[in-house]
Parts: sequence; structure tokens; C-alpha cells
Amino acid sequence: SDADYIKSKIKGKISSVSVLLCLIGKTTYTSKWVQWEVETSAALKKGIVGVLLENVSSMYIPESLTRRSVPIISWNVIQIVDAIERAATKAGY
Repeated sequence: SDADYIKSKIKGKISSVSVLLCLIGKTTYTSKWVQWEVETSAALKKGIVGVLLENVSSMYIPESLTRRSVPIISWNVIQIVDAIERAATKAGY
């Protein structure tokens, strides 16, 4: 199916990185794709970081991130870089 093909392509991309950066907008928490990407990243032992886009409140954080106690940061380049480096180290990269 199309969904299986898309998942296989996304999984290949996730496999090639050390950290999944989840950009959190106002509808991110409703996306089954985001949930799948977070679950897949966790299964592959990847670091995961959530980034709230500007003017987005924490009420929009996907449950798949909160359940895993993923660090959630604001849209700030220095914080994003720091969080990616910490997540990569924690994941063993």
C-alpha cells in the first residue's frame, strides 16, 4: 500500500540519523504519522527532541513525546543545537 511504501522510506531516513527532531505545531499532536515516527525512532534507539514552533503552547505536545519524557524546547537555535547534541549523546552517538 501507499502507507507501507511511505513508512519504509521514512524508516530508512530515520535509520540514517542519530536524532529525530519533532517540530511541534498546533496540529502535530493529531498526526498519526508523527506518532509513528516517534515510535519508530524510539524502537531504533534514536535520540528524540521536540521543538515548539513560535506561538505554539505546550498543550499541543503529542502524547508520544510526553510518554517518553522527550525534552521539549522553544524555537531557539542555541537551545535546539544543545538539545540535539544531548539527545545524540544519550542515545550513544
